[in-house]
Amino acid sequence: KVLVMEPPNQQLPIDTARPNGALGPAYLVGALRTAGIEADYYDGTVGWPGDSLEETFYHRTEQSNGTIRYGASLERLAETISRYDVVATSSIFTAQTRMHFEIAALVEWINRDFGKQILLISGGVNACALEEHFLRAGFDGVVRGDGEGAIVDIVKLFEANPDRIPSALRQPVQMEEIPLPAIDAFPLETYRKLGIPHAGLLPPDVMFSSIQTSR
Repeated sequence: KVLVMEPPNQQLPIDTARPNGALGPAYLVGALRTAGIEADYYDGTVGWPGDSLEETFYHRTEQSNGTIRYGASLERLAETISRYDVVATSSIFTAQTRMHFEIAALVEWINRDFGKQILLISGGVNACALEEHFLRAGFDGVVRGDGEGAIVDIVKLFEANPDRIPSALRQPVQMEEIPLPAIDAFPLETYRKLGIPHAGLLPPDVMFSSIQTSR
């Protein structure tokens, strides 16, 4: 059972808070589900659909670095993470690196104190750029490049041998081979309540939309 997640966020006091919900994790969930692997998406800034926003998005804590942390509490995160065998984070913003390391510390605590064996991996441009830092923080691995095929391979290898950290090397995935993103995994109603435009909030007559650019 796999949890693809984005952690709570941190921001300067003058910044405007917003939820996560980047499209990349939805592709990962879509790939896992297509491969027959049970997978969920969790946005640490708003929690599960139906969670109280007062206990997630509007739950603010001042941190020692002067930023404001907003999102699910450590207790709520630990309760969620402990229900999964593999946890994958998507790290694309350097400013949120600390929040991913918070997840790593939680997973280490759960594994140590509760006898779990959760595999923790990450991907995204920031995780790749800071690969050594992520590994030192407690991540078991960092996926470089396309993650849709790699995460399926990693999960299958981990299922076959949980005592060994899996390593997967594969060719880049062709666009036509990538399953559609699991937009339904997002807490879309929560995003609507916050009134924030989102890539997953498509018009009723549009099933899928993507923007591709190249230079």
